[in-house]
Amino acid sequence: MAEENKLAQQVLEIVKLTGPVIPTQISKEIGKTSILASALLSELASNNSVKISNVKVGGTPLYYAPGQEEKLQDYIKYLHEKERKAYELLKTEKVLRDKILEPVMRVALRQIKDFAFPLNVQSGNDVEIFWKWYLITNDEAEPKIKQFLEAGAAVQEVKVPEPIKAEKIEPVKEVKTPKPLQGTQKTIEIPKKAVETIPKPKKTVKKDSGEFVKKIMEYFSNSNIEVLERVENKKKTEAEFLINVPSPVGSIKYYCKVKDKKSSNDGDLSTAMVQGQSRNLPVLFLTTGKFTKKATAMLEKEFSNINVKNL
Repeated sequence: MAEENKLAQQVLEIVKLTGPVIPTQISKEIGKTSILASALLSELASNNSVKISNVKVGGTPLYYAPGQEEKLQDYIKYLHEKERKAYELLKTEKVLRDKILEPVMRVALRQIKDFAFPLNVQSGNDVEIFWKWYLITNDEAEPKIKQFLEAGAAVQEVKVPEPIKAEKIEPVKEVKTPKPLQGTQKTIEIPKKAVETIPKPKKTVKKDSGEFVKKIMEYFSNSNIEVLERVENKKKTEAEFLINVPSPVGSIKYYCKVKDKKSSNDGDLSTAMVQGQSRNLPVLFLTTGKFTKKATAMLEKEFSNINVKNL
């Protein structure tokens, strides 16, 4: 135990001097296996002596000491392209308002947890999410947030139209009715027009949302998927569920978004990802249609962790 404590203290000193680090760097310094180095770093992290990054180097997180947060910027090359764009935008603006951002940017900000800190701000009866740059304090972010809120609440001045000038109205001269012509007057009979029968418009048969849900349930049943909860959704062309999906290692809980749509776009995928991340769950996206070219391309990169299936 004494030897282990001594090693842990040695590792802590190395992190303070050279952090952020990964376990293989520590193993070389102390002459031990990377497994032991990882265990020692995890122990230090559990004691809050060191912190663990969200950004990963070759799939491995970084370990760093409090006060070394700024050095994490040296590792942004390991972020995905969209995440780097979100990083650069937030670094420049310092504060961002979540609801006015593009869906892809909103997703990216939720991924770069080392650099983007969420703030829940009361706005009227609603709670809004703002993102602050990780190196500024809440007090420094407050003026910027107030600017956003005041800009949103500003009422534009309404111009009152000028009154219309009344024009002078000339009196109407009396028009004399001409006397009828003398002579024999013939009565002209106007033939009655045949009344055309207007055909009644054909009733458009709307797709029953019950059939849509039935199709989903059949898919779940055939795939041995257990429905835990149906999330409330008022739209007739989509549905949301919390489900258990069978796997070789047991059931895995998923957030499931289903779209009855000919062509789903990147916005649909972004919304599903945000909902999944808010619940800390993987995402299953079911659709009755296809995806746009942009959405298909993004499924291979930004949305590669979304499982997609056709109904």
